[in-house]
Amino acid sequence: MLLFSLWQKFLSRFGLWKNIELKENTFIARVLKSNELEKAYRFRYRVFCEELRWFPPNNSKKENDHYDKFSVHFGVFSKKEELIGYSRIIPPERNFMLEKEFKDLLDNHTIRKERDTIEVSRVAINKTSNFADSIDGVNIISALLYKLMYKWSKKNRIRYWYMAIEPHYLKSLQELFSCKQIGKIKFYQPEIPTAAALLDLKETELFLHKKNKKLYNWFQK
Repeated sequence: MLLFSLWQKFLSRFGLWKNIELKENTFIARVLKSNELEKAYRFRYRVFCEELRWFPPNNSKKENDHYDKFSVHFGVFSKKEELIGYSRIIPPERNFMLEKEFKDLLDNHTIRKERDTIEVSRVAINKTSNFADSIDGVNIISALLYKLMYKWSKKNRIRYWYMAIEPHYLKSLQELFSCKQIGKIKFYQPEIPTAAALLDLKETELFLHKKNKKLYNWFQK
């Protein structure tokens, strides 16, 4: 955790670690602190190893990798402080997963490595919990998680999000955000297609304002 804390200080020094916390009904969404990462890794294990089976089981019951120590981690918590939604972003100062593990998705696309660009990964929602709340038809956990990342991005002058994503989930995301596929689809695991995508937050604001004014206003609150 020491390296993570030092990285926090580095990001703060250069203006890339402006925290934010959101509340909606009984839910709280916030940037995770270093002492909350163990909870996040165990949550990721339940989602990615046990539910989705993207990764093999392990004795630690945690899912984490070398990107974590340089990432900004986001979480949505229930009233009982149960972690029910998670995502992380990798800042442009570090290699993106699309530059390494998923680089063959890009074809001829050149990754943008500017101060206003990050990569979103490990998005996970607790689907076993029955949360009926929604924001204009959007699951409240997903909505809060993306609102948190949006608010954090605006505060830190971030405009572009890269991500490796399943095509069917990308189509759902495109109902709310200006997000386009870049490159080709590839199967890294049987029956799990993956595509690269690029999201432009400025275009998203215009898109959402035109398509769903109520949801747009909620994102701006």
